[in-house]
Formats: sequence, C-alpha cells, structure tokens
Amino acid sequence: MANIFDYLNWRGDIPFSFDPFCAVDNLILSEIAYVGLDGIAPDVTSRETIPLAEASEQFFRLHSEEELRARTDFICRTPFVLQEAAKTRRFRDIRVGRYVNRISKSAEEQMSAMEFLLPDGTAYVAFRGTDDTIIGWKEDLNLSFSAQTSGQEHAAEYLSSYSTSSDMPLRVGGHSKGGNFAVYASAFCDKAVKERILSVYTNDGPGFLPEITEKEDFRRILPLVHSIIPKDSVFGLLLSSGYVHRVVESDNKGLMQHDGLSWQVLGNRFVEVPATSRASAFMEKTLQQWIESFSLQERADFSNAIYEVLTSGGADTLTDLSKEKLAGSFKVLNSFRKMNRQEQEAISGTLRQLVRSGMQTLQKDISEKMAEVSEKVTDARDKDSSHPAF
Repeated sequence: MANIFDYLNWRGDIPFSFDPFCAVDNLILSEIAYVGLDGIAPDVTSRETIPLAEASEQFFRLHSEEELRARTDFICRTPFVLQEAAKTRRFRDIRVGRYVNRISKSAEEQMSAMEFLLPDGTAYVAFRGTDDTIIGWKEDLNLSFSAQTSGQEHAAEYLSSYSTSSDMPLRVGGHSKGGNFAVYASAFCDKAVKERILSVYTNDGPGFLPEITEKEDFRRILPLVHSIIPKDSVFGLLLSSGYVHRVVESDNKGLMQHDGLSWQVLGNRFVEVPATSRASAFMEKTLQQWIESFSLQERADFSNAIYEVLTSGGADTLTDLSKEKLAGSFKVLNSFRKMNRQEQEAISGTLRQLVRSGMQTLQKDISEKMAEVSEKVTDARDKDSSHPAF
C-alpha cells in the first residue's frame, strides 16, 4: 500500500512536462494548504511569489521537527508533506503566493487560501480545510443551516480577485471544508474568472443546502467538479451536492479515512474501489435523516450550544481542550450544567434524535435485506415448480 509520501518519493523526480498534473498532485497541494505560512508566503495583496522549496526552508527554520512531531492535532503531518514535496524536482520550483488566513470569531469564519503557480502555466488555488480552531469547526456546523457562510463568501471574493491579476488557466481545490469552499467559490466567482477554470477538486468535502445546489451557477460548474472520497466517507457525503464521486482506498478505518494522507496511490492515480462501504452508506442515511428531522433554527440552536460548551473554559483550539484532559472534561460538563433548560435540550435532544435516526436506518436496512432474501427464495421455488417431476 502506498500513499502520497510514497508518491513524492517514487515519482517526485518526474516533471509536469513529462507527466501532467493529476488528482494526486491536487491532494498534495490541498494538504500543503493546511500549513500556516503566515509571514512566509507573500500575502494576497502582493504580486510576489516564492518557490515552494524556500517556503519549506523558512517554515522549518521557525518550527523544529521535534516541535512539529509533538503535535497531536489531525493535521499535524501536513508540514512534512510540504517538506517532502520541496525536495522533489516536480514540486520544488512551484511558486507560492496570494496567501490569506482569515479567522474571525465574530463572523464565525475560518478561511485560508494560497496560490500555487505550476510549471505548466496554470495556477492551483487551494482552500484550507478546517484547522484546529474551534471557530473553524463552528463554521462547519453552520453549513447545516446557513446557505452561505462568511468563509464561503470570502472564498468567492478571493477567487474573483483573479479577474484583474492574471489571465492564466486555473485549477481550484481543497480538502474537507476547503473542498466545499473550492466548489462554492468556483460557482459564484466573477464570470471572467469562471471561464478560466479547468477543474475543481473537492477532497472529501461536504455539500450544501438545496438553496445552493438548485442555483444555475452551481449546476453549471458541476461538470468541472472532481469529487474524491474514501470508501468509509462520512464528511464527503454530508448535505446535497450532485457530484459523481470517485471512491478511493484508504489504509485507515472509519472516520479516520477523512485523513487524505491515508489514501492509497498506485503510480500517478488513486486506488479506486467501486463504491463506498456499507458503513459509509449507513452513516450517510443516518446523518441525512437526522439533519432533515430538524428545522434550520433547531440546527442553529444546536450549533450555537455546542460552540458555547466547547469554548466555555477559554479554549480557542481543539488542542487546548485535549491538553486539559480531565480538567477540560469537567469544565465542559460544568458549562453544560449551567445552561438553561432550552440550551441543554438543544444538545441532548438533538443527540437523542441521532440515535433514533440510526436505529430507524438500521431497521429499514434489515427490512430491505429480508425482503430481498424473501424474493430470492420465492424466485427459487417458482423455478423448481416449473420443472416436471420424473
């Protein structure tokens, strides 16, 4: 089994002029977008760019490998994707620029993006997925009840700014929420930019509310969208999309397959499988039924209550919560107890409904399976009775 680190090791010496840009390259750049290049990559107001190799060198001057390997958040390995890519002939001279990193508690927004100028004369615009900030996860929850989040709107503005900066063809992509932003931005950016988009990649990114998917601008961008999800995908199947998914193999299990670094690669392509797993299909049905069982206001109440509980002790990141361990758990529990009854019900009632949705999905699946078995048995009996006895 091989992953993108193996791809960089085995095929990193092959230039784009010999082997053109592929879906695996898209994932590598989407993962590098998680790396905080504040003060390193030229920002969105600048026309300057720096080679990827230089960005990596500067980043690792500021952060030791020992420090980075001590991290425990789910994107802790992404700096090493940057480091390994910077060593290769294929990626080292890619130029990085137009960096932006917006985090706003008041707007409940976490939006970061960067530009990669490729040797083939195109640009890959990568939107960062949800990072370690709790406000970033709050924006994820907001997707369930808000047609447009502040991050989505700023993603579209960011992409629209290419209408005056250059005329090069664009590829747009991201992992997780970054994939959602990539599709949204591509659908609703300025027309002049939209006409230059070659492809849009969403790597296990969630979908949208019907208010978005039913719009003509969204429907027109769909033919350009490449949706890549792991076989146990959960996040990539949330909400509506209309995508045709490419399902890939992963060496992780369950929810951990969301980690793109676990996706399996063969040569210059992902190892694909025919369909998502039964576990993924079960979770898709359960979560969809669960979400649809609540009004938009109830979804908002649940989201706000969860956020209040998680930030009650002053934590800004999930790492802050995990560092406190038992003390952090008591703070969260104490915050829940201090909530009024309506706020408590927004959390506990919603979670109870999730369990009920799971049971209903399971019962429906069992009923459908029993019906299939009964039909097969009936067919077999009919065939037997059609033959004359000797």
